[in-house]
Amino acid sequence: NTSLEAGFKALLADNTVSIDLSVYTTDAENLQFFEFIVGPFGLLRIVENIDEAEMEGAELAVSAIINENLSIYASAAYVDSEIIKNSVRTDSVGNQVPYHADYTYNAGLSLDIPMNNGMNFFAQLDYAVVGPTWFHLMQTKNSRNTLFGVPMAYDKTDRARYDTIDLRLGVERDNMTIVAFAKNLTDEDYLAEVIPAPEFGGVFAHPGPQRRLGLEVTYQF
Repeated sequence: NTSLEAGFKALLADNTVSIDLSVYTTDAENLQFFEFIVGPFGLLRIVENIDEAEMEGAELAVSAIINENLSIYASAAYVDSEIIKNSVRTDSVGNQVPYHADYTYNAGLSLDIPMNNGMNFFAQLDYAVVGPTWFHLMQTKNSRNTLFGVPMAYDKTDRARYDTIDLRLGVERDNMTIVAFAKNLTDEDYLAEVIPAPEFGGVFAHPGPQRRLGLEVTYQF
């Protein structure tokens, strides 16, 4: 594998603002790709090698301390990938490398506010975006034959973009902390993973976690 990366880091405004930017390019050989094949023999998980692939991308992260109570942050990543050579599936050349989202975004804020009773209130809000993602080497709307000659429409093997919001609110004092949290606050429907099983007639699609609310109490002796 050959990689080249360049970037910079900067601290601005009396070290209250940080910026981290990087760009990279990678020529990868023999990337492993896992595939499930279903047939009269049962369920098999095989490993294939992608002979050669190229990946180019950029990452940016910014954080800022607004005041003694509030800080914010944001980050973004972009990946452009392409299969250059694949002797196992020659018609996958030109497609994207599986399991790499086209882009990701993340932003949030943190609050930390002292209270009159000696307690401290804190909160954190996180917003995340995951872009479209392919889970198979084959990425076409046209039906093609699988390794065993069975027709399969491989356009089912991708995941659409999705957005999630996480929230944490709490108070702490001395050795006790009480936190209320919400995971996937908006109850976004999305797929955590898509496992192609062409000979089975489709895919095994795993839904992402639904909204989860909870309360945590921590006491340190």
